[in-house]
Amino acid sequence: MAGGRVLRGAVLDFFGVLTANMVEVVQWFEAREGVRPGTFLAAWADPRGQELFRRLELSEIAQEDWNTGFAALLGVQPDGLLARYLHDAFPAYPVLEVVRQARSAAIRTAVLSNSLGR
Repeated sequence: MAGGRVLRGAVLDFFGVLTANMVEVVQWFEAREGVRPGTFLAAWADPRGQELFRRLELSEIAQEDWNTGFAALLGVQPDGLLARYLHDAFPAYPVLEVVRQARSAAIRTAVLSNSLGR
């Protein structure tokens, strides 16, 4: 119960909630790629990076186009960039256990998330 009300549903985000913390995933990616800490977030904040993410999420560009454009902002190779970035986005098992408990208590669950491509 929350404030005397019975919960009937829970909506969760995917990346960073049902997976490893986004900040850590970015840090691990930067370390593996050998780029300066903060490079990924700076590229993400750059208007060109924001536009690439927007266009990818709306399926206006292909995954390969995002890889090429974002890799140029990062100064890394484009091949498989998104997969390399998400390499450490492991399941957040404690959160998944809470979801399992909620479902077994007849609380409906859903994932609401923006896309990161394919």
